[in-house]
Amino acid sequence: MLRRDPKATRWLRPIGRGQDAQWTILCFPYAGSGGSIFGRWPGHVPPNLELWAVQFPGREQRLNELPIVDTSELERHLIPVLLSLRDGHIAFFGHSLGALIAFRLAYRLEHVHRRPIHHLFASARRAPHIQSPASTLVELQGAAFVARLVELGALPRAVKASPELLDVLIPALRADLTLSRQLESDAINSSGSLAISAPITGFSGITDFSVPSESIRAWKKHTIGEFRLHHIDGDHYFVRRRGQLLMELMSHELTRLRVQV
Repeated sequence: MLRRDPKATRWLRPIGRGQDAQWTILCFPYAGSGGSIFGRWPGHVPPNLELWAVQFPGREQRLNELPIVDTSELERHLIPVLLSLRDGHIAFFGHSLGALIAFRLAYRLEHVHRRPIHHLFASARRAPHIQSPASTLVELQGAAFVARLVELGALPRAVKASPELLDVLIPALRADLTLSRQLESDAINSSGSLAISAPITGFSGITDFSVPSESIRAWKKHTIGEFRLHHIDGDHYFVRRRGQLLMELMSHELTRLRVQV
């Protein structure tokens, strides 16, 4: 079982635990969302996994807190939380923006704090050095910003029709996209290749036309370990409906590592 500092409680919420958990996976949500997107996952957690959702400020239970908008703030808050975890076999799963955040934190943990993670699962996200069209969204204002989010499928039409829901969701989305652009810029402008020692597994939605499979395959540039790619039936938001499959694939990939527990 994951052993954590009490200060980490507001950042991590339990998803589910297998009966013989040997691996802890921290799950990072996509832009504008929170840990609740993993709420449908716990049905049949593989025996060797324990899963926790990372809960960012500015949404859900932390709605009254200001969202994170830059990388220094991200690291200042999350690195101490991650360093406080006292479980030896930790992997990260990140979907869309969550993959970019997970990679940045994994890189800093390894290269600054000498605490490498054991595996990174990058889902529905271009490799860090490839710019995403969504990075320009923060330049749009008001109705144009909302309309473009709807076009991209990042905002349900029902939400667009509700001023109350927009008031809740838009600040977090804009903050997340601002953070996303900075993370991309840092990776693109890096003087060297940003790579971690942990293997990386990519997940690509078969009907996710917003993130081409080859742009996910490009994650292999960011590991000195093995890279593997799985294609998932679904669009960009397959994480909502394919939780069981994702857990089984992650369980399989971690079992392949044959780490002595």
